[in-house]
Amino acid sequence: MRVCSPQLGISPVSGLGGTVHDRQILKGLAALGVRVEMPLPKGALYEEVDGWHIHSTPRYLLSYYEYNWLLLPTLYRLWRSPGFDLLRLHSPTIGLAGLLFRQVTGVPVVAHHHHLEDRAIDRVLARLLVSASDKVITGSDFSRRQLVAACGPAVDKIAVVPNGVAEKYRPYREMRSRNRGRPVLFYLGSLKPRKNLRFLLDVFAEVRDKEPDVKLIVGGAGPQRAQLEAYATALGLGNSVAFTGYIPEEKKVEYYNRADIFVLPSRLEGFGMVATEAMACGTPVVVSNVSSLPEIVLDGETGFLADPYRISDFAEKILRLVHDPVLRMQMGINGRDWTLRRFSWDRAATLTRDIYEQVIAERMLG
Repeated sequence: MRVCSPQLGISPVSGLGGTVHDRQILKGLAALGVRVEMPLPKGALYEEVDGWHIHSTPRYLLSYYEYNWLLLPTLYRLWRSPGFDLLRLHSPTIGLAGLLFRQVTGVPVVAHHHHLEDRAIDRVLARLLVSASDKVITGSDFSRRQLVAACGPAVDKIAVVPNGVAEKYRPYREMRSRNRGRPVLFYLGSLKPRKNLRFLLDVFAEVRDKEPDVKLIVGGAGPQRAQLEAYATALGLGNSVAFTGYIPEEKKVEYYNRADIFVLPSRLEGFGMVATEAMACGTPVVVSNVSSLPEIVLDGETGFLADPYRISDFAEKILRLVHDPVLRMQMGINGRDWTLRRFSWDRAATLTRDIYEQVIAERMLG
């Protein structure tokens, strides 16, 4: 099978959820014998992978929406030679190119979708993506329900394939002993409104009122960093909160292992990959009880689900783990076991390949 997968980025050092997903799925497909033709903007970072064939395209200048028009000549050239059986769309932002290409050539299209933001443009792009595709693959039942609500009767077009966890995410027990009885909370992700980090600082202020020795590490970069740092100061959190900025991909395992508890108060996650990575490292989690997160965290077993709109609920769940090291250890063991059984990139790649083969066969049969 030959698949064409145009990418806006596929950097080996990126920790963004969408990029990690594409990188792992496309590596997995290549390992299964799928030839991947990959148009990529000129100068973008990538790694050499057997089965990946990189094709340089012009870079967009102002917005990634431009890539729809820049990409089309390369798609037609690759379709003529060496040819491909299926077009894979990794983002709604290139749905227009996929729609035009599918109408002209008849090549089947499968799109991957993570979640819908609460913006009109996202709903428009989602409808375009579904109309442009023979099948849409998403990572959670929550994301599937979002698409159905936005696009109408498209249930048969949407399949769920859960993400995986890379093998590098594993426990390093000796690291937590370095905290010397001062429990460390850890958040990792972008610093933007839907991640609900101002709420997290309010929660942490309540936790610290009861346990002054607890520390919070906020990992990641984003537009809210200056505001969040100022708010932490206004709350009097001082040296109890550390903002690390961007954490390189190769350092993430170390941070997960240094933490006693991983926290994710986000109001919207299409999957919540950081929570599965933390659990794979044996770190118990306290996460929001909304969107996709109840699908990946077993409440009371691998961590706690908490209300991302109630400070007292989130703080109470964190304090239960702070006060009970035995519970932390048991939930860490449970989380590690759960992720190993449930979330595998090899399984995700195999399921994805099977869907691709089914779509190609159905198109051939007319």
